[in-house]
Amino acid sequence: MRLLQLKGSGDVRVTRDFIKDVPTYAILSHTWGSDEEELAFQELSTGQLSEAINSMFNWYRDAKICFVYLADVNRMRLGDLDESRWFKRGWTL
Repeated sequence: MRLLQLKGSGDVRVTRDFIKDVPTYAILSHTWGSDEEELAFQELSTGQLSEAINSMFNWYRDAKICFVYLADVNRMRLGDLDESRWFKRGWTL
C-alpha cells in the first residue's frame, strides 16, 4: 500500500510501499462522473475481482477515517444519502 504524505511545507509525496506496519491513514473517496468512466466488474477476471474487492475492503476497514465526496447528492436533500452511487459500488458491499 502506498500513501500520500503531506509534509509540513505543504508538499505532498508518495510513500514507500507498505507491506506491514502501515501507519494510521485516512481515505478520500469518490465516484467518477458517470458509469462509463468507471471500470466494470465484468471487465475483471475472477482472480482480479476477488483481489480488488478484498484489498478495497481491507483499506476501508483499516482506515482511521473515510471522507467521501458524494457528487450526486444535493446538499439540500441529506435524507437521500443512501441513494448515492457511492453506496452501490463493489467496495461498499
